[in-house]
Amino acid sequence: MKQFNYRFSGTEDLSRFLQTEEIFSYEGYLSQLVQIYSAEGDIELFSSIGAAIKNLFPSAVIVGASSVGEIIDGGMQTGSTVMLFSFFESSSLNLFSYECDPGMEEAAWRKLDGDIKALEIDVRGLFILSTLVSNNMGKMFNTITARNPGIPVFGGVAGDFTNEGTTTVYDGEQCRNRGILGVVFSGPDLCIELLTCLGWHPLSREMTITGMDDTSVKTIDGKPAFSVYENYLGIKADENFFQNSLEFPFLVSRNGQVIARTPFSANENDGSITFLSHVEVGEKFRIGYGDPRTIIAESASIQNQMKEFRPQAVFLFSCICRRFLMQQDVDLETQTYERMAPAGGFYTFGEYYSDRDFTSLLNSSIVAVGFREGAFNTSAEYSTPSAVADQNSTHQYSPGFCILSIS
Repeated sequence: MKQFNYRFSGTEDLSRFLQTEEIFSYEGYLSQLVQIYSAEGDIELFSSIGAAIKNLFPSAVIVGASSVGEIIDGGMQTGSTVMLFSFFESSSLNLFSYECDPGMEEAAWRKLDGDIKALEIDVRGLFILSTLVSNNMGKMFNTITARNPGIPVFGGVAGDFTNEGTTTVYDGEQCRNRGILGVVFSGPDLCIELLTCLGWHPLSREMTITGMDDTSVKTIDGKPAFSVYENYLGIKADENFFQNSLEFPFLVSRNGQVIARTPFSANENDGSITFLSHVEVGEKFRIGYGDPRTIIAESASIQNQMKEFRPQAVFLFSCICRRFLMQQDVDLETQTYERMAPAGGFYTFGEYYSDRDFTSLLNSSIVAVGFREGAFNTSAEYSTPSAVADQNSTHQYSPGFCILSIS
């Protein structure tokens, strides 16, 4: 497997980049995956990029999403468009794409589940990108992972950098403002390592969700839900509620794991709060706050685990909350991956995560996904990959460790 990261500056430059000998030499690999993450979320932009790629790599699987920050070479970008080119020597990819209006979440997820089973293959991993359809997406995600136990599932919810109220996913042919994409990975040599961490601490006393409607939390401990943010933090139910509250999610204990639930909007009239991911009546929680020292420490722990995996590529899906809290220091938890393998991804409105022990649509977390085809040389040492860079492409890589060849 090989991965190359690229910062987009125009379709002509992209075409030149794809025709360089180092990139085009992988045209004969079994499968190609291209990820596009853009602050613009513009249909014409995605379409022009997709056409340029298909012109030279007609069989490539192309996916994309609007973002609230991009990650390339392990570092944060904003207001940009970045691309990850992954070439698989012995692994196969299958792409599925669905329209998903509010209220149709269950039907879309069931269709994806049925299409995966119809492949009748040994699935090694599932990559999900979706728009922010509703907070029921997390509940439906849990349903599909329960039907596919043991399969690593990962990805992110598209972001809204322009704050215009829309998110976008792209399937190589069309953009959807309400949709789900699924990329199924298979192949006997493919290994995927899935890791996540949170780093938030409790701030408040424990409280209980006591009332909900279909989309919002109505009451907490029998009182209007919004009062917890007003009383503890002095946050108002106005147009700035999301930005002011996203660093203070609910910390919910679920299935032995602490997960964060980020508020999205508040209704001053009835005191209700809408969340990015689902919560349930009867669940207990505390308001949380982000501790940069804990975040860096927990990030270092999963970085060490990823290092032991010896990845050939790393995909990163990190919550907007981490970007806002850490500011420029957010690179401290992503740049280390670049010393292992080409690393890139985007800042999200939610992170999909499922392994053998834990399944959830996360908030406020980072999900790191390592890919490798074949075994690795346990005696090899890591080194920072050498770079041959121009003003637009990022690094042209040679792994700093030995990979056994796949025949």
